[in-house]
Amino acid sequence: MKPDETPMFDPSLLKEVDWSQNTAIFSPAISPTHPGEGLVLRPLCTADLNK
Repeated sequence: MKPDETPMFDPSLLKEVDWSQNTAIFSPAISPTHPGEGLVLRPLCTADLNK
């Protein structure tokens, strides 16, 4: 199978995770919808395996 940008699981599952249980503190604050400047929260893709 050729690696591609196909997600390894449904991206909507990330929206169902209870992030309120996270005890880590970041400065500046981050969240799944705002993970940091220039960053995006997404599922792994097969193309990520050999990076």
